[in-house]
Parts: sequence; structure tokens; C-alpha cells
Amino acid sequence: MKNQHKRGWGIAKIAVFLLISGSSYVIAQTSKVPTYGPDIVEKSIIPKRDSINKEPVTGVYEIMPQFPGNEEALMKYIQDNLVYPEDARNSKTEGKVMVRFKLSKEGKVEKIEVVRGLTTSMNKEAIRIISTLPDWIPGKQVFTSAHYSKEKKVDVYYTIPISFKLK
Repeated sequence: MKNQHKRGWGIAKIAVFLLISGSSYVIAQTSKVPTYGPDIVEKSIIPKRDSINKEPVTGVYEIMPQFPGNEEALMKYIQDNLVYPEDARNSKTEGKVMVRFKLSKEGKVEKIEVVRGLTTSMNKEAIRIISTLPDWIPGKQVFTSAHYSKEKKVDVYYTIPISFKLK
């Protein structure tokens, strides 16, 4: 009976050791989470402080970049300028290519990449059409407090589907 009691304590000690070492591993890994550069918009839930009055900022939010006109104008631009690749037309391939790009502080399209593609020719056409987009109205980060409101133009990543559909 005594041996069972000692064995029970041994298992409890091992469990406590594993719990402590596991939680310290999680804490160590959490500090390695990548962060974005200061120019990339990151929605924050941690309130900033007003440097003058030392009071918390009441709203930190982002104004998304806008295509000249509106989103419908963007879709119309893509539809009017898209050239269906001949090999995809012959093989009757249809679908969507997801394209991600950065809109700079100046509203310029940069760093275009295919996130989810179809065929090589369709992916290239999606990149080509995005690279021809005119300048956008840049995105902004807005900081507000009880005493002021401040806007700052920022780089924003934008993802858009390019649809390929045969008529």
C-alpha cells in the first residue's frame, strides 16, 4: 500500500514538471512571433497614449485604400482589360486567381503575387492586369482621442480575385 502512495506522488511530480516546462516553452515561442514593419498597417487593440495629455486614444482604425471611382469601377476595369489566355480558352479552363499586392503610401501598386492560381498563363494574365491598375487613393491609419484626430498614410496589402469565365 505504501508503494502505491509513493508512486502516486511520483506521477504528480512528473505532471507538475511537464506543465511548468510546457508553459515556459509556449512563452518562449510566443516571443518569436513575427512582427510587421512600422509602415505596414496592423490593426491594434492596444490603446495608444496621447503624448500631450497622457490619455488613451479612443479609436485606432484604418481607412482602406480606394480605387478611383469605387469597387464597381475596379471590377469593370479588370473585366474590360482582361485578355483570356488562348491555351486556357482551348482547354476550357475557368476559375478565379487570387492576387495579393501592396498599395503604397502614394497609392501605387507594388509587390504583386498570386496567392491561389490556376494555370501559368492565367496567373501571368492576372499579374499583368493588376500591374496596369492606375494609382489608388492610399489607405490611412486614423488616431483619435478626446483632443485630436490624426491621419497617417500607410502601406496596405490588398487581395482581389480575378475571375476567368468563358462566354
